[in-house]
Amino acid sequence: EHNPYTIAALKDMLRTTALKSQLRSTIKEVSGETEQLHILAADTLKLKASDLAPLLGPAGAAFISVDGGHEAIHLVNDIELGAELLAPGGIIAVDDAFNHSTPGAIEGTCRWFDTRNEGRLAAFAQCYNKLFICRTADHASWLAQAKEYVRTHTHQDFAQRTMQRMEENDAIGFSPRFFDQEIVPFL
Repeated sequence: EHNPYTIAALKDMLRTTALKSQLRSTIKEVSGETEQLHILAADTLKLKASDLAPLLGPAGAAFISVDGGHEAIHLVNDIELGAELLAPGGIIAVDDAFNHSTPGAIEGTCRWFDTRNEGRLAAFAQCYNKLFICRTADHASWLAQAKEYVRTHTHQDFAQRTMQRMEENDAIGFSPRFFDQEIVPFL
């Protein structure tokens, strides 16, 4: 007789192994190398920045994707991990930060900015359900790059819509802000 929990754990392990392999293959195809790629499948509520820092080296992470649990507790925890590990000039992409079907993600993102940020990070762009944040010291640079990206891609529908809204906002003296920092909302 088989233990259903052992079988379920084995299926999860095989699924995770297959997903890791697929991810590694895709990244190699796109970037050409995976030598420095570390894929860690873990419950982030049990991780500390000190657990992850050795994988990143002294510079920290250039890009972090927060896309795991969708309850407030997960977002607060995962954005905090990202804040501790982010390299100067790096970006954190927070998934579902404005997704109405995942209110916990919205709540957790706002809670982190309201109670934990202490001026360390600033949002500079929002694209559909992703919120892009960086170190506050890098905000002006990333904001300028986001605006320039819109200006140089007006042949694409999203950039036309975004540019139109930017011009409308400029005409009335309005700048979209998230926790007191200007952002570019891509439309």
